[in-house]
Amino acid sequence: MTQIIQGQAFEGKRTKELLHRIPDHAILLVWHEDLDSVTTDAILEKKVKAVVNRRPSMTGTYEHDNITRLIQAGVIVCDVSDWNDWAGVLAGATVLIKENKLFIQDKGECLELARLNQYTPEKVDLLNEQARVHFPTMFKSFIENTFYHAKSDLADFLEPIKLPSSFHEIKQKQVLIVARNGKYKHDVKAMKRWIILTNPVIVAVDGAADGLLELGLVPHFIIGDMDSVSHTALQCGANIVCHSYMNGESPGRTLVDNLGLESQSVDLIGTSEDVAIRAIHAAGADHLFLIGCRFGVKEFMEKQRLGMGSTILSRMESGDRMTDLKGIHLLFEGTSFVSQVKRMRQELKAEAKELQKIIGQGYRLFVRKGEIRHD
Repeated sequence: MTQIIQGQAFEGKRTKELLHRIPDHAILLVWHEDLDSVTTDAILEKKVKAVVNRRPSMTGTYEHDNITRLIQAGVIVCDVSDWNDWAGVLAGATVLIKENKLFIQDKGECLELARLNQYTPEKVDLLNEQARVHFPTMFKSFIENTFYHAKSDLADFLEPIKLPSSFHEIKQKQVLIVARNGKYKHDVKAMKRWIILTNPVIVAVDGAADGLLELGLVPHFIIGDMDSVSHTALQCGANIVCHSYMNGESPGRTLVDNLGLESQSVDLIGTSEDVAIRAIHAAGADHLFLIGCRFGVKEFMEKQRLGMGSTILSRMESGDRMTDLKGIHLLFEGTSFVSQVKRMRQELKAEAKELQKIIGQGYRLFVRKGEIRHD
């Protein structure tokens, strides 16, 4: 690495929380194996200069383009190969990345903190090829694990669900469930006109509440563990429903109580997305529309999930009362007036360049034939 990167460093073992509190143009020090798409989106939104990872940013376990997206945006991505002992605190400290080494300015001195391995397009291609080779084995293991847990979770799905009292207003209503995954904001934007005209009950799963507020939409419910939603979003006026585990524990409930906010809870197995789908289906919603909810193997691998029986069961239970709108923005890209104007401008520019080329060739031909005189 010949490029020198300098900036304020911020570290944290919980990347979601870290990205909530850093300023733009920071340098991140994280412990995050296989950077996922949600984290990548947040890094790009925060205009992060560099990511220094104490875990492999890309393992080659499954194929993804998250590191490629960061590299193409000019973000330096490095894994730590050797960390030197240092007793100080990095929060807000000025650090320097130079020649695959991380330095910190401490008491007027420039101390070496770590040796780094930087990601390149070639390294990413190699790891993705490795993932493609091992995909059959990984996929087989994932499906077997999913079926095993689906069978063991089935008994819980057959039991009646005790719903929070606030869910009574959902009955016979259209409900939009939004989770923070992939390009969920693009899908929400594509559906915004429909949302305004239809006025469905909007349910945000954890941190999706912040994304909805950014887009000018206020959720009616926030459901989840509350581990990735900001305090601002929790105070937007939505009904807060905390996901409680089957043993009665609810970290989200503790957080909400500490903020002095009212909340209810629902005790179900599965991810927060599964809980939202199951509870809203049980509440008698007329139809469920999903945006950003995970379903593919890659999406679960990003969450370090080796199988997802409860997701299969919750979706099969809802059946034809559920429509997944993930990727709906792709239907509108290229068809909007703005997109058509952009495409026309690009085509006109290409034609103008071609015309200049033809005119230039004709001019040179006339000169060679002596048809043009300068006297």
